[in-house]
Amino acid sequence: MQLTEFLDLYRAALADAVTRTYPPVYDVAMRQRRDVDLRRLLRRPLGAQADAIRATALALQQQGSALVVGEMGTGKSYIAAAAAYLAGYRRVLVLAPPHLVKKWRREIQQTIPGAQVLIVRTIGDLERVRRLGGNLQFVVCSREQAKLGYRWRAVAVERWTRDEVGYLVRDEMGRPTRRLCCPTCFTPLTDDEGVPLTWGDLEAKKGVCPACQGPLWQADRVGPRRYPLADYVRRRMRGYFELLIGDECHEFKARGSAQGIAAGTLADACQRTLALTGTIFNGCARRHSMM
Repeated sequence: MQLTEFLDLYRAALADAVTRTYPPVYDVAMRQRRDVDLRRLLRRPLGAQADAIRATALALQQQGSALVVGEMGTGKSYIAAAAAYLAGYRRVLVLAPPHLVKKWRREIQQTIPGAQVLIVRTIGDLERVRRLGGNLQFVVCSREQAKLGYRWRAVAVERWTRDEVGYLVRDEMGRPTRRLCCPTCFTPLTDDEGVPLTWGDLEAKKGVCPACQGPLWQADRVGPRRYPLADYVRRRMRGYFELLIGDECHEFKARGSAQGIAAGTLADACQRTLALTGTIFNGCARRHSMM
């Protein structure tokens, strides 16, 4: 039996089992809840947007985190901003793609009454947010500004290679050889198998000396002088924002990517998280024919 045939045959039983095991937080019978009053918004939701806003707001109130999945054009940014406001969050940080930063500001201004909306690009902007304070703040940050920091380069010192007796080790041509050592404790740098590290190995990623834990990298003065805003929020503004809204969250799933690390850093610094995506499994949606 094919999977599609199995789902068609036992569709009702499977749906009933899922509903019993995972009861929904929200259903249509809860539309009249007074704690999620859509009349407080500046714009009236269209169609199913009202149910999506109520459900997301209740999830944020009860669970502290939620995931909104919707196709392009369903109004995910509008739903997220409205749900955050109706759920009672007053200091919200929005992590958005660079080309959607101004759109987020416009959506919030047209949706939330009395909202103070600021776009941050520098550490000075973040400090201005803190000084302004206010009862209702929505701060929008580009994910590029959140992740980008200063350029770095590997550091080490080259020292003559000596054997156990203390004599210089020479290559096949009879020339003395050098090896890279820690600039702090001068311990020869090797990998887990004892193979000496090269400059290419040190430049591949930031590392530390296995002996003294000293850094094997430093800031490059030639590059731009900037600091990742995500790291600044974690170090200097931890707990200031009550909610993080992550737009296009499927692009943050790579653990080793800079934007994935920045999103995780901000999620750790904020109290709650609301993730938005149109393609939860990444990539573009495709239509497949069923035979």
